[in-house]
Amino acid sequence: MSESVNTCVVLAQRPDGMPTADCWRVETRPLPAPAEGEVLVAIETISIDPAMRAWMNEFCYVGCVGLGETMWGFAVGEVVASRHPGFVPGDKVRGLLGVQAFSVISGDELEKLEVLDEPLSNHLSIYGMTGLTAYFGITDLVEVRPGLEVLVSTAAGAVGSVVAQIAKLRGARVVGIAGGPDKCRFCIDQLGMDDCVDYKAGELEAQLHKAMPGGVDIYFDNVGVPTLDIVLNQMNEFGSIIVCGAINQFQNMDEVRGPTEYLRIPERKLSMLGFTYFHYAERFPEGVAALREWVASGQVKFFEDHMRGLENFPAHFIKLFTGAHRGKLCISP
Repeated sequence: MSESVNTCVVLAQRPDGMPTADCWRVETRPLPAPAEGEVLVAIETISIDPAMRAWMNEFCYVGCVGLGETMWGFAVGEVVASRHPGFVPGDKVRGLLGVQAFSVISGDELEKLEVLDEPLSNHLSIYGMTGLTAYFGITDLVEVRPGLEVLVSTAAGAVGSVVAQIAKLRGARVVGIAGGPDKCRFCIDQLGMDDCVDYKAGELEAQLHKAMPGGVDIYFDNVGVPTLDIVLNQMNEFGSIIVCGAINQFQNMDEVRGPTEYLRIPERKLSMLGFTYFHYAERFPEGVAALREWVASGQVKFFEDHMRGLENFPAHFIKLFTGAHRGKLCISP
């Protein structure tokens, strides 16, 4: 591809519920040269995250993608040209580069990456938003210790899979919630969870009672209601719910629903704590250092579901909501 031409995925229409392929279109556009203070980046890998669904709505607390605008997305790549003093061609960078082949962006919005003897995409998965979200969510907000019962939803996903492994490292008994028997076996056999329940099999409440007869001490929530309501009824006194995400709610942000069983919080003296990845920006080096040590020693495993071709973005993105993936979803131009 010529560097004067760019291929990008643009938002064609806002979804009503589950996104469909016609929400986006692939366009070829002229690529402007970087202006003073800007950098031209050739994108290598793009992260596919649940937050993208919220950005597609007309209103979102962090802003929204405009119709006809390139879909937002975190990505890594290599600097091709620079008019910013902090970057030179060949630098590896990470930023909100968009779902496209090239990006012209202010150098002030880019992060220069350390070159590792590992795939650059690791900076989007285990050393990026998903890995760091997992790390800080399960190490900073609660004290995980031997003897505690920890439950993790979307346990085969990019965040949940790392949360579960860190909780195991801290000595807890860990149970996952995942969709389908294959994913449940993956959580037990590959990720080392003590048990995993299949929400697609139905009767989730009964399954959780069987898997965690002593109740739940810590629940790491990635999905929201109705699962959250079921878990609230099984929380132990002085337990903690960590609110990381609510993927069940992203299909209709105009009518976000909270738990109906919220009275279990005062009744059992529970704490419900929320956070985002961005709250820990100043501590990212700490998280990356810990994760690298665990990955190098084999104590933490991570998985990427990688696809090539921007024309495949819609189908790959929709996997987030159908559960047809394991680990981190990403795509390359």
